[in-house]
Amino acid sequence: MKRGLITVLMLLIFFGANAQDEQQPNENPKTQKPKLPCMTGHYLTAEGGLGIQGMNYDLLVPGDVNSDVFGFDVKAGYRYYFHPNFGVGFGLRFQSYSAEAKVNYVQEISGVLDYYTPPREYLHRTFYNDYVEKQNVVMTEIPIEWFMQFSLARRLKLNIGLGLQANLFNITNNYKNSSGEISTHAYYDEIHLDAYDLPRYSLYDTSGFRGHYKYDVTVSAIGEIGLLYALNSRLELAMNFTGTYGLIKAMKNYSGKHIFDPGCELQDDETFPSYEPAYNAVLTTQAKDVKFVSMGVSFGIRFRMSKKDPTVALEFDEALGKARRLKETEDEDLNLMEALEDDEIERRRRKQDTIELAEKERQHRQVEDEEFYITPQGDTVWNKKPEVDSVKQVVVEEPKDTVKVVEEPKDTVKVVEEPKEEVVIVEKDITGELNNLIKNLNTNACEFNQTNPKNRKKQFSDIDKLANLLKENPDVILEAVGHTCDIGSVEANKEVGMHRAEYIKAELVSRGVPEKQIRCTTKWFTEPLVPNTSESNRMKNRRYELKIIKK
Repeated sequence: MKRGLITVLMLLIFFGANAQDEQQPNENPKTQKPKLPCMTGHYLTAEGGLGIQGMNYDLLVPGDVNSDVFGFDVKAGYRYYFHPNFGVGFGLRFQSYSAEAKVNYVQEISGVLDYYTPPREYLHRTFYNDYVEKQNVVMTEIPIEWFMQFSLARRLKLNIGLGLQANLFNITNNYKNSSGEISTHAYYDEIHLDAYDLPRYSLYDTSGFRGHYKYDVTVSAIGEIGLLYALNSRLELAMNFTGTYGLIKAMKNYSGKHIFDPGCELQDDETFPSYEPAYNAVLTTQAKDVKFVSMGVSFGIRFRMSKKDPTVALEFDEALGKARRLKETEDEDLNLMEALEDDEIERRRRKQDTIELAEKERQHRQVEDEEFYITPQGDTVWNKKPEVDSVKQVVVEEPKDTVKVVEEPKDTVKVVEEPKEEVVIVEKDITGELNNLIKNLNTNACEFNQTNPKNRKKQFSDIDKLANLLKENPDVILEAVGHTCDIGSVEANKEVGMHRAEYIKAELVSRGVPEKQIRCTTKWFTEPLVPNTSESNRMKNRRYELKIIKK
């Protein structure tokens, strides 16, 4: 009760001071400045801005979360001030929220059955290694607020808003993996076996998930504080510092879901089910208490709708018009004074130039009037030009004798170079022969694992021809690629494929081909020649392949 009385007293003092300021007239009307007080009525607003807007959440597993990401904020609204200082309003708002998390953890499912007969149980484990996931969403929101406004000075007002905001639905909503990997393992406790890298049994390494996630309708607390600058009695510029904080979590806890589906079982003796990994986000739903949080600054306008302005608004607009006209008049007077000053300066400069010119002419005439000369008899005569028979001594300097030396041109010998005979070197086209040899070797490459003397003799003959061709053409560079079937792990098949590529390189190097002309690589079982559905097909996939990199 005591606090309520103090608050009421402070409000009475505040409004009383405002009323007293309005009642006191200004003693000097010429120095009176326009001041717009707060007014009741209907207002429309439009704002846009930027800020730190994120999805704030915690993880059920160890990891790092970063929600300090910049986003945009666009909103439009309606306000009704039933009192000069208090009002209510609502609007439509669009905000973007983003977040990023990095985790290292293991998901486990026990009691999973394999595809053997009879089936055996194993522990299915999903490893997340430095796995980073980014989330982005643009929300459609409905804010409802309580507003307060107070006049500060002249055209400036203070604006305060508090309320709630419903986060309804999204315009865009996505997540994606930016780094790290996910690998699945099958652990057999009875035999202490950890199986991995077997896509046939849904054991794999993967990354690059992307998609959409689900969330619930939430409610956030919102607030804003800023300044209003009046251009006239209806239109005002606005700058506000805004913030939102989620009161209800926007996402349920899906920690029971895994990337592996334990219901994926064998259909019959020969057919395996088609298995696709399912990723649920956020971080396979290891996030809890997901809330929308934002903090930023926005700029916009506020327009007061009124068919009939109150007297204070008319007086304000009239004062603004007078001030504007006075400013225009002052500017015109200032420009006129500057023009007059420029004319006066120019006039004085011209007058000074005229005086200086007249003085120079006068001095010149005075010198001409005072001119004199001396006669041959030694008499000085003033203001009189010399007679025609006056004697003038002219000294003419005779030129000295000069000797002109002319250099005669030396005899020159013109040398004409005869054109040399061009030697045309015809290069041998080895493309056809090279392609045929590589084609023959690639065709019989899979038979290196077989003991067939006839085929082996033909292969060695082709290798001899290819080696001679490479030695004669050192600019030709080949690539040896090793391939395998799908039996075994990725690492093992990579090693086997590289051995096959190095084998054919060793055969060529042993025949004198420089090592720099052969490059080795492996594609293991990623580029099968035929499907790995039978042992005969697997034999065909166990091969090397030669390719021309540079001719």
